[in-house]
Amino acid sequence: MRLGGELLLGLVFLGVFIMVERRQSSPMLHLELFRVRMVSASFVAAFFQAVGNFSVLFLIMMYLQGVRKLTPMAAALLMVPGYLAGGLLGPVTGRLVDRFGPAGPASAGLMIQAVSLFLYAHLGVSSPLWRVTAISIVNGIGNAGFFPANNAAVMKGAPRGAYGIASGMLRTFANVGMVLSFATAMVVAATEIPRRLAFAIFVGTGGLSPLLRTSFTQGMHAAFYLAIGLMMVAGLFSLLRGPVSA
Repeated sequence: MRLGGELLLGLVFLGVFIMVERRQSSPMLHLELFRVRMVSASFVAAFFQAVGNFSVLFLIMMYLQGVRKLTPMAAALLMVPGYLAGGLLGPVTGRLVDRFGPAGPASAGLMIQAVSLFLYAHLGVSSPLWRVTAISIVNGIGNAGFFPANNAAVMKGAPRGAYGIASGMLRTFANVGMVLSFATAMVVAATEIPRRLAFAIFVGTGGLSPLLRTSFTQGMHAAFYLAIGLMMVAGLFSLLRGPVSA
C-alpha cells in the first residue's frame, strides 16, 4: 500500500513538472522534441533498455560473490571481456549506422542483449564460470550495437541547434531507467535473502548458505526474465522510430 501511494505521488509530481516546463521560456526538458518520432522513440528505447539491462551487473556480481564465493576482484575480472568486446565493436556499429541508418543496428543490439539475459537466466549454482564470461561478451556485443546507434538516432533526428538539449534528455531517460533497474534488482534480492545479507554480498563481506544459494538463484532467474520483457519493449520502440526525416 505504501509503495502504491509513493508511485501515485511520483506520477502527480511528474504531471506538475510537465505543466511547469510547458510554461517556461527556457525549460530543462524541451517537450517539443517528443514531436519528432525518431527522437521520442529513441528516448523511450533508451529508458526501457536501461531498466532491463543495468541491473545485470548488479545481479551477476551478487551471484558470483554470494553463490559462487568469489572475491569482488575475481568476480569483476570475469566481466571485463564483455566490456572490452563492447568497446572494440562500438566504432563498427557507428559505420553501420552511417550506411544503413540507426534502427537496424540498435534493434539488433537489443535482441542480442535479450539473448544474453536468457542465457544468464539459466545459470545455476554450479554452472562453469567460463559461461559467465562468455555471456558477458554476448551482452557486450549487444551494447555495442544499441548505444552508438541509438545515440546517433537522437543526434540525426534532433532539430539543428538542439543537439545538446537532446543529448541531455537522452541521458536523463537512461539514468532514470538505470535507477529503476537497480531498485528492481534490490527488491528481488531482498525478497529472496535478508537485506543486510544482500548488501554484505554485494560489497564482498558475506556469502550465502546452500539453501539460500538456490533461493537467490531462482529469484535472479525471475529478474532476468522480467528484463527480457523490458528489452523486447525497447526493441519495439527501436523498430518503430521511423526514418530520420520524420
